Amino acid sequence: MNAPCIYLDPVAQPTAEQLPYLPRLTLGASPRIACFPNLFTDSAPFLADLAEALTPLLPDASFPYFDKQFGRYMSTPATQELRAEIKAAADAVILAYGHCGSCTSGVVHDGVLLAHGGKQVCDLVTARSRDEALFLAKALGLPEMPFVFLPHPVAGRTADWHQELADKIADDVMRALKTGA
Repeated sequence: MNAPCIYLDPVAQPTAEQLPYLPRLTLGASPRIACFPNLFTDSAPFLADLAEALTPLLPDASFPYFDKQFGRYMSTPATQELRAEIKAAADAVILAYGHCGSCTSGVVHDGVLLAHGGKQVCDLVTARSRDEALFLAKALGLPEMPFVFLPHPVAGRTADWHQELADKIADDVMRALKTGA
């Protein structure tokens, strides 16, 4: 007896509730923009370069620094305690960076969780991981997640190259934080 073939569609519909991205950076006195690297190679120094590039646009801003303590945590979401610390200390968060598969997952998860907690976010992801980042944001219920896509690779480049890239994307990061786009 032949059993009938059952064909299943491997593309599931997202089960997470799709929420609009609402937080927007309102520039008040002394905004606090957290720099949150996932500790992938060069992500921390790149965010320092970006903070320097943002300073002329936000002369009264401070840029508190947070990280996951160990590079082995780059692909997993930050702890609830660390997210609470970031939310208490910052008005907005710049996360860096999604560079490959697992680290992109970590940075997108962190961005979504912080946005759901009411923080303005901007996730930095390389162009190579663009599709994955957009897919994850939608799957996690935040399809309008603000991203700035960087050329690939960012890791392993010279300090001058990083500074030039930071200068080049500063306006895009500000736009993402202010408008969510």
